[in-house]
Amino acid sequence: MTQELNREGLAKAIGVSNFYPDRLVDLIDHNEVTPAVNQIETHPFFQRRDYQELMRDRGVQIESWGPFADGKNNLFSDPTLSEIGAAHGNSVAQVVLRWLVQREVIVIPKSVRAERMGENIDVFEFELSDEEMTRIAGLDTGSTLFFEHHDPRWSAGSTVAEPTRTPMHTPSRANENVVALRALLLLRAKSERHSMRSIRGRSATRFMSPPCT
Repeated sequence: MTQELNREGLAKAIGVSNFYPDRLVDLIDHNEVTPAVNQIETHPFFQRRDYQELMRDRGVQIESWGPFADGKNNLFSDPTLSEIGAAHGNSVAQVVLRWLVQREVIVIPKSVRAERMGENIDVFEFELSDEEMTRIAGLDTGSTLFFEHHDPRWSAGSTVAEPTRTPMHTPSRANENVVALRALLLLRAKSERHSMRSIRGRSATRFMSPPCT
């Protein structure tokens, strides 16, 4: 259904999140449009290198969520990351972001504090060496720090399960969502066209008006 929006020009690209390799390959093989991006858990303790290569081969860009692992495994005081940060005069957070950038992983860290926003974007004035990248690679545990999508216990009432929600994948609900989204996008496009006509009209009026005397 999102493919229809893409064909109609109402969605420039389609992205997904939390698609594991088997589900992503199945999605690509049985649909017309390949997702532009797949946002998945990616951080120093769960690096997803093999999966990144598969996505690259399939034309999908990897994007990280949870780049700082929510501070789990004492990320902000990790000895390896701290030593590398000290060597460059940068924080552990900046080291992690720079590591992701050098791996060509999209990362959009969130913060409500201005100083941290500035720190998060200031990662282009230094570069990690191959040796430092290798040291960080050694932190990979190969497993999630949050939840396992393939584990049925996660959605079967265990302590880590999601709260019960109304299913969003039924045909009737999905159709309603697409209709609502299409209407919203059409309204937005109409509003933008109206704004452009208004701007051109005001510009033409100013151009044709005689000078004041």
